[in-house]
Amino acid sequence: AAIHRAAYTGHLLAIDLLLKSGADANSDRHPYNMQPRHIAALRGHHGGVARLLRAGASPTARCSRGRTPAAWAARSSHHAVVELLDRAAAGDGVGRGGGDGSAAASGAEELRREASGGLSGADRAVGSWAVVRLAVLVAIGDGGATRHAACA
Repeated sequence: AAIHRAAYTGHLLAIDLLLKSGADANSDRHPYNMQPRHIAALRGHHGGVARLLRAGASPTARCSRGRTPAAWAARSSHHAVVELLDRAAAGDGVGRGGGDGSAAASGAEELRREASGGLSGADRAVGSWAVVRLAVLVAIGDGGATRHAACA
């Protein structure tokens, strides 16, 4: 999914636009059921992990290998990301309202409302097209290896 590619590259604008257009921060459309925050954590993208947490991503979800995002970050020696995820898991002010899930979920809903609020149908269509185009450009950035996955 495009949100996974944006998390992999750490492209914060792409992550923001995809989340605003309704992308699922908890999507597990990945061969190992990794969610975007697992991938961002593995790659050490602190800002990407923080944005995904604010959009409602759980800091303690496990992939099919049984690893949490913090475990992936630790394997790659991304200590600042491990600390961020540990604070989020403890409910220590990460994201909107401290990481209990309900406040973060309402934050994701706010992003969706903000993305469509006050726009005409034509303007929303243009905005949606811009998100798809950006997702394709993010995917092409890796030499096109996942070009089709970004369009799915």
